[in-house]
Amino acid sequence: MRYLDELKKLNLPQNSFAIFGSGPMAIRNMREITDLDLIVKPDLWQRLKEKYSKHLVPRKNTGELRIGHISIFQNWLPWFDDVNALIDKADLIDGIRYVKLENVISWKKQMARKKDLQDIKTIQKKSAMKINPSIFREYDIRGKYPQEIDLKTAYALGRAFALSLKAKKIAVACDRRLESALIKPAFLLGVKETGCQIFDLGIDSTPAMFFAVYDKKLDGGVSLTASHNPLGYVGLKLCDKKGSLLGLNTGVAKIKQLAEKVVLSKSDVFKTAKTVKIDIAEHYYKLAEKITDFKKIRGFKIVLD
Repeated sequence: MRYLDELKKLNLPQNSFAIFGSGPMAIRNMREITDLDLIVKPDLWQRLKEKYSKHLVPRKNTGELRIGHISIFQNWLPWFDDVNALIDKADLIDGIRYVKLENVISWKKQMARKKDLQDIKTIQKKSAMKINPSIFREYDIRGKYPQEIDLKTAYALGRAFALSLKAKKIAVACDRRLESALIKPAFLLGVKETGCQIFDLGIDSTPAMFFAVYDKKLDGGVSLTASHNPLGYVGLKLCDKKGSLLGLNTGVAKIKQLAEKVVLSKSDVFKTAKTVKIDIAEHYYKLAEKITDFKKIRGFKIVLD
């Protein structure tokens, strides 16, 4: 991509700036650029303003330093007021942070210039998710890993699940499959980036996850399990705040629709989302004891798996 050599000569600290404007499109070969726009954190802005004071450009809502083909902005007002969050959540590509395409789309929608509207169409066309429709089953989402459900698909499904329920808090449980552990970070990052809090049961059963939704008064839950399928499969069993299983006609179709609209990062790295670890075993056992009449089940020969 053009002007990256100029940027590297400035020797800016990696975690204190991000490329925005049309730069996130250029790094993905979606369009050419004639300059490179950066946003920087407040402490870095102060240092740069002192060092490059002769390059300061008057702006109404922000400060700007123009150094060659590089434009450095103090903030992204009036569109985004939290520069630190934009930079921290930016995609890290080849050692440089790029503001997420979804934020670029939001900005270009508000600018609404002809070129911005064309850029939005380009982003949506070139970054649209291509999801195998066969993974959406009658009562769950299930497929082979990574041929049918890979990390990017898991991320898109997590984001779509939280958005479909407008969830603020969900529960997650996981079976012992290696494949489930592999997709879990990507799925939960998709959930987390919608602003949703995650309560993690760790390795636990699907019924326990359903109970956690009820017990903690959450907005929904997911169990990462491929059930009876052989090795190599992953799956998602989903429920809403009532503990109702989401099926193809009761929520999964909407998740599919939303997942296909998710704008993806170029990166294949999905960092671990922050979760709250919980243990509902004691409450779960008490409920089982409460609803079970032990006098009526004596004398049975029982096999436990």
